Amino acid sequence: MSDEPAAQYRWRILSSALLVQITISIVTQAFPALVPFAKADLGLNTAEVGLFATILSLGTMVALLPAGWAVDVIGERRVLLVGGVCTGILAVVASLAPSFALLLPLLILLGVATATPTPAGSTAIINAFALKDRGLVMSIRQTGIPIGGALAALLLPPIAFAVGWRQALEVAALLAIGGAIAGRLMVRPVPHRANTGTGPRGSLRAVATWDATYVGLAGMFLAFGQFALVSYIALYLLTTLNIPIAIGSLYLVLANVGGAAGRMAWGSVSDRLFGGRRAAPLLVCSFCSLTGFLLLAWLPAATPIPILVVLVALLGTTVIGWNGVYVTLLSEIAQPDKRARTVAYGMTITQIGIFGGPFAFGLLVELTNSYRFAWIVVAASMLLAGALLSRVRERRHAVAPIVVTTS
Repeated sequence: MSDEPAAQYRWRILSSALLVQITISIVTQAFPALVPFAKADLGLNTAEVGLFATILSLGTMVALLPAGWAVDVIGERRVLLVGGVCTGILAVVASLAPSFALLLPLLILLGVATATPTPAGSTAIINAFALKDRGLVMSIRQTGIPIGGALAALLLPPIAFAVGWRQALEVAALLAIGGAIAGRLMVRPVPHRANTGTGPRGSLRAVATWDATYVGLAGMFLAFGQFALVSYIALYLLTTLNIPIAIGSLYLVLANVGGAAGRMAWGSVSDRLFGGRRAAPLLVCSFCSLTGFLLLAWLPAATPIPILVVLVALLGTTVIGWNGVYVTLLSEIAQPDKRARTVAYGMTITQIGIFGGPFAFGLLVELTNSYRFAWIVVAASMLLAGALLSRVRERRHAVAPIVVTTS
């Protein structure tokens, strides 16, 4: 067979990683989308809603470093396949849980499976694309999360209305399995690259640098804002502005669509306008998000719909749009043979915000009987993210170009 053009092969790698990320994200984002339906069925209070929406991130936090190690050792394709199939199987099992107490440990196990796409997909892309395009292509891959969220918010509530939230979760599970198998078939194994790293391959100290820690902590605060928004925006609009859940779910779709567009835009901005620097556009995202959350906190009950639409969309572009540039930054400050583990290390810290943030947000709402103070706390976390990013020293380690061989 004749050689496949290298450029075409790179885009096949991107397409495969994006597909797996989208279908796994439909499962992870199914829980925020299905909160209004599961709340009554499981008897959840406001704080427990936060657990339902994000507790699987506890399993992800535990599994990210092992997933990164697996990528560095056995390769991206195998990890993506196993992660996607296990995600689907565990989601089906979770849908059968009769109570919230039994559901929680299953969601933690599900989170273990969903840890795979970020270290695997980001490593495949960072090794395939040149520096001048990395921010954009990594952000394209990371659009899989908000695209998956938008699809979950668009497709799953009607299914839940018709037959129940458990059946809607099972549909998401089948999509995850199908996406993993399709992604496996789209690309051949990535050709071998020489080990150019200088540090010990198995050492956590080699990846837990100050810069990676600063980036991870900043991501923790940014993720707090992201998941507070996607977990509570529909309930907030219902409680504060009397917007029905069916319409509130469309605002969740809008936020995720804005996030997908924002990820591509910020990736391109970091490549072109900032000359390949990643921390600076992340700083801009954090301060724009701060402003958006303060505005959300002080919305009057009679806010016109066009203003609300613009605010939610713009918040989506920033507080959901930061992730691609963030993963690119983690990848570029890592040694080439430790990229997956460095991304996994930073994402492990970030998972604290994903898991604990929405629960803390819901608890603040319960204690104050108001969303306003909780949104102000989220805004303050955006300020902390910016302060941490200002301390990051950007360094880009070289990577051998991908060599396409005949199949």
